[in-house]
Amino acid sequence: MNIKSGLNRYLETSQWATDSFICIGDIGKFVISRLLGRVKGRKK
Repeated sequence: MNIKSGLNRYLETSQWATDSFICIGDIGKFVISRLLGRVKGRKK
């Protein structure tokens, strides 16, 4: 029982970490694309 609750907690934590990592990745892509857009805009 103790091992099972520990495993469930680990799975919940890894799921949360995956979700937050994907969210951070999306924000990172948005920020990078904005920065690249600014750099390209200056060169024109």
